[in-house]
Amino acid sequence: MEKTEFSIQIDTAEQKKMSEEPMKQEEAVSKVHEKLEKQDKRNKEIALEKTVEDTKKRILEVDMSERKFGQDEEKMVYFFLLSSLRKEHFNEVGIEDKGSYYYLTSEDKMRIIENLTAKQKAVIRRDYLIANFKDAFGNNATASLLLGFAQKHMPEELANIQDGYNEVYEKRHQRIKEKKAALQEQATQEAEQPDEPQPEAEAQTEPQTEEIAA
Repeated sequence: MEKTEFSIQIDTAEQKKMSEEPMKQEEAVSKVHEKLEKQDKRNKEIALEKTVEDTKKRILEVDMSERKFGQDEEKMVYFFLLSSLRKEHFNEVGIEDKGSYYYLTSEDKMRIIENLTAKQKAVIRRDYLIANFKDAFGNNATASLLLGFAQKHMPEELANIQDGYNEVYEKRHQRIKEKKAALQEQATQEAEQPDEPQPEAEAQTEPQTEEIAA
C-alpha cells in the first residue's frame, strides 16, 4: 500500500515538472519578443531623429524666395508665436484656468493653430510684440517702437508717464541753465577787469672788456 502511494507522488511531481517546462519556454519566448519589439521601435525612432537632423541642415540650402507663403506656413508661425502668449490671454484661445504655473504644451499649440480667428491672431501677435519690447532701452530702435505701440493703445497713460518725467527734467534743466549763466557772468566779469601793470625788468649792463692784441 505504501509503495502505491509513493508511486502516485512521483507521477504527480513528474507531471508538474513537465507542465512547467512549456510555461518557462513560453515566458522566455515572450521576453525575447518584447526585447525585439523595443529594438524595432528604437530603430524607427533613430531613423526619424536622423531624418530631422539632416533636414535641418538641408533646408538652409533651399531657395524658396519665389514661392508663395502658404496657410500651412502661417500656422507654423503662430505655433512659435504662442510661446509669448500671456497667461491672462489663455482663455482667448480656449485654455481654461489651470493655475499660474501652467504653460502651453506642444499639443495645446497644435490644437490652437488649427482654428484661429482674426481676434485670436491679433492677441497672439501683440503679445509677441510686448514680449520683445523687453529689449527697449533709452533711445534705441526697440524703445522707439515701444513708444509708438503705447501711443496707439494707451495714449493717455503714456502722456501721464511722459509728463511726470518731463516735469522732473524741466526742473533739473532749469538749474543747469542757472549754473551755466552764473559761470558765464563770472567769466565776463573776469575778462572786463583791467590788467595790472607788470614791473619792468631793470636793465643790467655788464662792463665789456676788449682784448688787445699784443
